[in-house]
Amino acid sequence: FLCIESIDISQNPDLTDESIEDLVEQHGATIRSLSLVKLFRLTNYTLERISRCCRKLIGLDLTGGMYTVSGLREILI
Repeated sequence: FLCIESIDISQNPDLTDESIEDLVEQHGATIRSLSLVKLFRLTNYTLERISRCCRKLIGLDLTGGMYTVSGLREILI
């Protein structure tokens, strides 16, 4: 069992919601820090999946992302 706590996959133009969904479904239980800087193809769906799968998350960098207020609210609740 691989225990990943910190992930920085910033500035990768090929990443999609599906890519992040697979990652957080497999490793979300242990992820404490996640950096998704300038990932322009991600949507609010990614934020919803992070909020559901990454319960131990204490650090999240979404700088430069194209999210809505409702999507950001999802991650804060």
